[in-house]
Amino acid sequence: MKTITFQNYLILFLLILTGLVLRIYYSSLENYWFDEQITFFIADPQLSLKDTILRSQELDRSPFFFNFLLKIWFNIFGYTPESGRNFSVFISLLSLLIFFKIGSIFKNKSIQLMIVFLSSLNIFLIDYAGETRAYTTVFLFSLINIFIFIKLYILNQKKFLTNLLFVIFSIFCL
Repeated sequence: MKTITFQNYLILFLLILTGLVLRIYYSSLENYWFDEQITFFIADPQLSLKDTILRSQELDRSPFFFNFLLKIWFNIFGYTPESGRNFSVFISLLSLLIFFKIGSIFKNKSIQLMIVFLSSLNIFLIDYAGETRAYTTVFLFSLINIFIFIKLYILNQKKFLTNLLFVIFSIFCL
């Protein structure tokens, strides 16, 4: 098995930077859609957690955990539409790192970088990263589930903490 070199890390950095630039560029092309406005309304940081849950149940059927994370993001980075879209961009970048980890199961490190390359330029992932919706979060948790599944069942590395994480992330993806 080849170890990853400095050159590979440099390529990874450039791929993630390219993915970041594309996602930021495409996130600012359009105004908020109606469903994004609802998400923005639900995750208002001035609301109590109870009111956020009630708004989420009444107006939106997306996973509540996304609205909760977005509410925390708004508390830290400000309650603006751009901040909401930046949250989706950030989650999408985390997905690129998980793709890199999934690719680490291959013996050939160029395959690992190819996976990141293809996912950083994927137009659907770029497009959904520009929306303040739960799509990128569900995708991230799905990738984490896939990674943990590979570690647990395909590579047969059964550890208590990994099993616990698998259960936790499975619950959040529902």
